[in-house]
Amino acid sequence: LPIDPRVTLLYPQAINISDAIYRLIDGKPLNEKPINIPKFRYLSVSSQVCNPEYPSSQELNLIIVVKSGIANFNKRREFRRLYSYLSHPSTHKLYGIRIGLVFSLGIPRQQKDNIFMRGNRTIRLDVSGGEFLNPEGLKEIAENLKQEMETHSDIILGDYEDTYFNLSLKSQYVFTWAATFCRKSRPIFVFLDDDIPFRERCLLQGLLDLSPMEKQDLFHGLYIHRNKVYRFERKAVEKWSVFKSEVPWPEYTPFLLGCFQLISFDNIEKIALVMLFTQSLSVDDAWLGTIAYRLGIEMKSVEKIMRRYQIPTQKPTCFKSIHKKCFDFH
Repeated sequence: LPIDPRVTLLYPQAINISDAIYRLIDGKPLNEKPINIPKFRYLSVSSQVCNPEYPSSQELNLIIVVKSGIANFNKRREFRRLYSYLSHPSTHKLYGIRIGLVFSLGIPRQQKDNIFMRGNRTIRLDVSGGEFLNPEGLKEIAENLKQEMETHSDIILGDYEDTYFNLSLKSQYVFTWAATFCRKSRPIFVFLDDDIPFRERCLLQGLLDLSPMEKQDLFHGLYIHRNKVYRFERKAVEKWSVFKSEVPWPEYTPFLLGCFQLISFDNIEKIALVMLFTQSLSVDDAWLGTIAYRLGIEMKSVEKIMRRYQIPTQKPTCFKSIHKKCFDFH
């Protein structure tokens, strides 16, 4: 039988979310302590996007946030080649939109291997960045990252280990950065993975066609529902598996795939606060869907802004493949 998504309102912290947000914003005491409060420490922030020391960086209307794996230097280089022009004054003159581009990263793993403990389970991660988790690979990553940051000022670097099992923490860091540092202009955000080169003109035209009210309530993406919760039963799915103590029910609440999402600042702000009251999951897009449901945020298809097939770029790129699940039209 289908699971009533209202169960997410009760587990693991049954509180009045709206009241908690109101109290946080108004500086009033909370009735219950949050259960998910990491120590936020940003080792670097962009000088060009939402930086309080640079007034022009506070005047943006649209911010593109690329969630990038720490070892994916070539993908970041390609994104800069394809999209750095968007921040130029000529783009503002053409579209009337001021655009910023940043990359969300963590730091290299301290443990020099690809072995992870998930509860009482030992997992060897051979893909999704795990192939670089060895002494030589991690040393090279650290050296290349230092050089990249000396060359570019577009990285939001959080003090957390950048691994597949920390993707929800990566999301929490960048949502908190956005809600904290981008309050002046309250821009629209596009979150995408670093293997999703997108068709920027279709995106910009779709956003220009929205009414001011629609722009304030964006939570659009590639909608997924009736998605099964995997347990630690088969090795093939163990990187997506969770314990019943994390997700007691057999299906996730509906969510938007993390590969491409459009979110308004108003929703960013609320989500960043409710993340504090929501137990983290390694399946980051399902976690974000749970938070949105607890807030009563309506999830909408990206088709209301641009056709799904219009998302991937038609420009020649160095990308070997694009996430099939995001763009499987048949």
